[in-house]
Amino acid sequence: MSVRRKALLLGFGLQGRGALYDMLKFGHFEEIRVFDNRPDLESILSDVASGSVRLTPIRGGVSDQANLEKAMKGVGVAICLLPRDFALPMAELAVEMGVNYACASYMGSFCVDGESRARQKQRLENLKSRAIQKGIVVLTQFGLDPGLDLLLAGEGVRRFDKVDDFISYGAGFPNLPASHNPLRYKFTWTVDGVMCSYYRPARVIRDGRIVDINPNEIFAPENTHLLSVEEIGGCLECFPNGDAVTLAEELGIEKQVRSMGRYVCRWEGHCAFWHIFANCGFLKDETVMVKGAPVNKVSFLASALSGEPQFFYRGDEQDVTFTRVDINGTQKGEKVREIYQIIDKKDLNTGFTSMTRTVGFVVSLGSIMILDGELGSGGVISPVDMPFVKTVEKLGERGIQVTHMKNGIA
Repeated sequence: MSVRRKALLLGFGLQGRGALYDMLKFGHFEEIRVFDNRPDLESILSDVASGSVRLTPIRGGVSDQANLEKAMKGVGVAICLLPRDFALPMAELAVEMGVNYACASYMGSFCVDGESRARQKQRLENLKSRAIQKGIVVLTQFGLDPGLDLLLAGEGVRRFDKVDDFISYGAGFPNLPASHNPLRYKFTWTVDGVMCSYYRPARVIRDGRIVDINPNEIFAPENTHLLSVEEIGGCLECFPNGDAVTLAEELGIEKQVRSMGRYVCRWEGHCAFWHIFANCGFLKDETVMVKGAPVNKVSFLASALSGEPQFFYRGDEQDVTFTRVDINGTQKGEKVREIYQIIDKKDLNTGFTSMTRTVGFVVSLGSIMILDGELGSGGVISPVDMPFVKTVEKLGERGIQVTHMKNGIA
């Protein structure tokens, strides 16, 4: 087996474990190197049934450049499941080392000002240029959201001559019977990560105009709406998530779409609670002094929530991930509405949460497609541009099903 069937998995948290499971099941790898700073990495991997695949634990942090480069050398693909801020630097390193790359997060930070957005855009353009030049495939943002929403968006928009309204949803939350705590929410990824996502700017398009939403206003009533989803038995609150304007540009509809937004969903009552917290300043990434000791607000809040068992799943409880793209527009002169949707739940047999299935499994799927030559020969690839039918088939092999309705008919 060639060296191209070797992989490096960067990060071995909840999603990393799911990615490894999927890689072992579907990837036909010779070796998988797992890079993480957790002290029990060796003992955890020694308990994994890997068959003929060699599992190589490599303990270290991303600041250890020499160790990181050694881990990446000679592999066919590097899969990044580190926190979002590392996604772009790891991609740049992989390209320079001649290694294909896949990640499940946004490439870069959420920039408020135009100058910062321009610098980040230039950095991404440089990455694209180097990847094409070196014949390296870089698959970005291929998890749940971003990821599956972009896959559905790309296919949906391609079917329209003109898009008038576009709205997408990506969310993970408890199955209705498990939504019994005061927040009606339980964590399936890092609590710090959720807290940070609850205080970041967003952009939407309303009546053809770009609207900037400040971090403390994403939960405000004027920026949220309700969505009834019969399949999960209830009504969801939806609040803005990220930059819909950049997505409009990526989809090529920025000059035609009159309304557009990307949203996260939670059970009713969630937004009112967090709107108060955000406007009290509790979600700001700031340090305050507590009895003479510096304490970060977000870290304190995350630690406080982490200490409450009620915000985590019991073994018999299921989480739900929900992805939907809803498009109104024109096809061959006719007004049409199309909806693409994925509803997935925790697999009680394997114990993998739906969040892990739709992030860890999905980024593993993307890395395998890279090595199988199904995503081209070089450049930065978005899920928008992935081969839709083939990708949906591979999702189906993992029990993740895509449904499609046109004008209300499946």
